[in-house]
Amino acid sequence: MPPHTMSTDVIRIVRCDEGEVSVCMELMLRFGYGATTPWVTRLEDGTMRAAAGPDMTVLRSPAPFRGENFKAVAQLILAKGQGMPFVPSYGPSHLDPPAPSSAPTAA
Repeated sequence: MPPHTMSTDVIRIVRCDEGEVSVCMELMLRFGYGATTPWVTRLEDGTMRAAAGPDMTVLRSPAPFRGENFKAVAQLILAKGQGMPFVPSYGPSHLDPPAPSSAPTAA
């Protein structure tokens, strides 16, 4: 997730086209070329915020994710036609979190 601008988004949408699918998402953030483990908090709207030094990443998703062994983890089952967005966004840690991306809907 290269920080080329004031904020950068990566949009991932997991979609089930047939039957059911079990999904496990794990996000392990490290800054400084892997040397720094960020401080992680959950904002009032459910957004996960991870910050270390000048760097910050927020994760937005309606999936029920939790912290586990220094990772964000979500486990869910999607049925045919369902989708789930996962949108990490980068920004400088001294500013407010980046605005939510205008990601397409997941369903």
